Amino acid sequence: MVDKCYASRDFQYTGMYHWMEVNVKMRMLNLGKPSEVPKLNENMAIDLGAELLGEAIIFFIAAASITAEYIRSSLKEKDKAVAKEEQFMNLENEINDLKFTVDKQEVEIRHLTRTYYALQQKQSEDKQLENKSFSCTSENIVGSDESRGILQHAIDHAIESIKGKI
Repeated sequence: MVDKCYASRDFQYTGMYHWMEVNVKMRMLNLGKPSEVPKLNENMAIDLGAELLGEAIIFFIAAASITAEYIRSSLKEKDKAVAKEEQFMNLENEINDLKFTVDKQEVEIRHLTRTYYALQQKQSEDKQLENKSFSCTSENIVGSDESRGILQHAIDHAIESIKGKI
């Protein structure tokens, strides 16, 4: 008895589909509205129901495949975007490191330049003292050699620190 209930309900759905199909086909062919749609017999209804069920299964499989492919594609694009962002951040970090190194080297160059000018000024003062005094003492010669040694030491230190960073 339950089988007859389900069968009659399926038959009704199939009959309703058949009625809509006939109406749509008639209107598309410009034949007007049908006055009476012939009812399906049981075998034709079963065939139509099986056909509808098969098409529905194929439709759902196709829809699921398209959805899965869309999700896979969007995840792949998201991974690409994350990789590109990571690469950008790495480049940005490298640039910041290089800026820091350049700033540090600029400070060292300024310090060496100040030292150089201070030593140059000391040498000029020493020469002025030599010119004022009529005799050359051993202290003045040792002092100028000492200032040259300090300058050479500062330059050597700067070159070693720059080479160590390269």
